[in-house]
Amino acid sequence: MVIEKITGKGLQELAQKRIFHPFNMYHTSYIWQDKFEENYTFPHDEYERPKEIERRLEADAAGSMQTTAGDYARFLQGLLQARGKHQVTVNEMFMPQISIKSKRMFGPDAWDDTNENESKNLSWALGWGYFESKFGRAVFHTGHDFGAQNYTVLYINKGIGLVLMGNSDNLESMARQLAKGIIGDTDSPFDWLGYPHFDPNRDRTPPPEPVAIKLTIEKLQKFIGEYSFLENRRLIIKLENNSLLTSDDGKEWTELFAETENVFFMKEEDVKLIFKF
Repeated sequence: MVIEKITGKGLQELAQKRIFHPFNMYHTSYIWQDKFEENYTFPHDEYERPKEIERRLEADAAGSMQTTAGDYARFLQGLLQARGKHQVTVNEMFMPQISIKSKRMFGPDAWDDTNENESKNLSWALGWGYFESKFGRAVFHTGHDFGAQNYTVLYINKGIGLVLMGNSDNLESMARQLAKGIIGDTDSPFDWLGYPHFDPNRDRTPPPEPVAIKLTIEKLQKFIGEYSFLENRRLIIKLENNSLLTSDDGKEWTELFAETENVFFMKEEDVKLIFKF
């Protein structure tokens, strides 16, 4: 990161000193802390099955932060109450920079342009999404991991905000109703985000768990290597003790189990890898 190079300090150290401690965010860290072991929630998939939480040991600005709704709300409150030079910084951070023309944030429609969000001036600010609404200017942030989904919106002019954090893959389907019911928000760009509408009649019967089969060492060896996917993501696969292990950083490894001769799965996460050679 540029800020790490300029300051000579790591992201975790900078965040703790400049943000987490000043805002009393004592349950927030980019690196898993031992104290979190006494108070955390298990993630759940869309069928309400619990999954193992990931304890990240390397700071990653894009997604390693562990926090609570209360801590994050204090951060938002601090942004709204910024004064003096801090307010100048916050105002710059919330200034729209790049207009968003895509139909969706992710997926195939992310490559198609539309003008349906022009009335909201949907844009990217500095680290935030931006739009305009009946409440005035607003910024939002979203994110998800396996078994966890989050959304936050801050209405700058009105001075209100909302933090939604769920240890479930179902939160996005309920975000519209929650935002509307709690703060009267009907303008958040949930369609552009690709959030589904809540369906109380959806079948929640989980599919059968995959069954692992045994493959010969010769068949496993052909999967060893490094793979690239999406834009800047990579996957490393190695063979150790007659088992395939995978990692995205070469430090933390997860075992892969064969479902077929070219389909592998992870037991702790709803992830399948399909290989086509």
